[in-house]
Amino acid sequence: MVATGDLDALATQAAIAGAKLVLVGDHHQLGAVGAGGAFALLADQAEAVHLSGLWRFEHRWEAEATRGLRDGRTSALDAYAENGRLHGGPAELMMNAAYAGWAADVAAGHAAVLVANDRSTVAALNQRAHDDRVGAGLVHPDGIRLADDAIAGVGDIVVTRRNDRRIPTPDGHLRNGALWQVTAASLDGSIEVRPLPRTGTDTPPPEGHAGASASTVRLPADYAQAHVELGYATTVHRTQGTTVDRGHAVVQAGMTRQQLYVAMTRGRGGNHAYVALDGVDPACPQPPDGNVIPTVRQMLEKVLTTDGAELSATATLRRRQDDSTSLRRLLPIRDTLTAAAEAGDGASGRSADEIRHLLRLRAAQARRPQAQRRPGVVEPDPTQSRYRGVQR
Repeated sequence: MVATGDLDALATQAAIAGAKLVLVGDHHQLGAVGAGGAFALLADQAEAVHLSGLWRFEHRWEAEATRGLRDGRTSALDAYAENGRLHGGPAELMMNAAYAGWAADVAAGHAAVLVANDRSTVAALNQRAHDDRVGAGLVHPDGIRLADDAIAGVGDIVVTRRNDRRIPTPDGHLRNGALWQVTAASLDGSIEVRPLPRTGTDTPPPEGHAGASASTVRLPADYAQAHVELGYATTVHRTQGTTVDRGHAVVQAGMTRQQLYVAMTRGRGGNHAYVALDGVDPACPQPPDGNVIPTVRQMLEKVLTTDGAELSATATLRRRQDDSTSLRRLLPIRDTLTAAAEAGDGASGRSADEIRHLLRLRAAQARRPQAQRRPGVVEPDPTQSRYRGVQR
């Protein structure tokens, strides 16, 4: 998830120090929030090393199915359906089902994660978890207001959303994405918290574990109100890198393949998708007929065919070069020019022999090996009457 600018800074520092910089990750997962795509570009080089085995999952079928999700193969959905991992229905019902599955796993002592694609759904799930725990007597009903406008009381699980080296913690300093349980709340708006593992449970790490400590951390009021949220449910981006026992993901319209892939690969023992069938992508310029309700399969197939990966500038140039010599672009040009010549259309300004000659030139250009083309240059189209110079 490193941005290209940050990667450049790291590479520069490593070179100055004489260090070796090793990049490890999965370029089919979610990329950087800022300008990215550099890691995917590096992963496609011949020198990159690719792992061949998946050992996270308890079931071999699930390990293989995740490869299908990674590549966008809709046939991978068959395995999830056969093993009862796919659920569909109205959005509210799916949110309830996902929450119930997560709560049951937590109650059974499993490390579980509850995932949604948008912040509003995450906020609603977090609020329900807080209310249920207050009703069960596990959380004090009074507390302080957090950044997500929720109230956190003693016993609640919260997540810190910003690094702050000025606030010391048992493992160094306050970090973005760390989970905590509230142990005290002050009238001035500050809270005391104890660290938790990133598993979505309130079970403290065992003694001797790196995260185990009896120490608590005081979060000042200004930090708590600006950078602390309830931590029961989380967005897909925030859960990347987390490994738990069970995963429960709410899938809605507008989700990309990368988001589904991450959401369905957090749990070692099982991952469930709860597909909302009545949601409409707000970015869609022409919303579909409200009376037409898609199936779970149709919704997930649409998600898998929605590529949300960001291309680097170099990858974008390469794709445009390839597109400029592709049959998808050449055939319509050939058909149009040939039809104009045969019809005697003087608008083209060229004879049939001239058109055939230009098409032969274009075909020869398309057959040139990629290595012989000038890097970073989009070559001119010989079928155009005037060249406007190369585009960099």
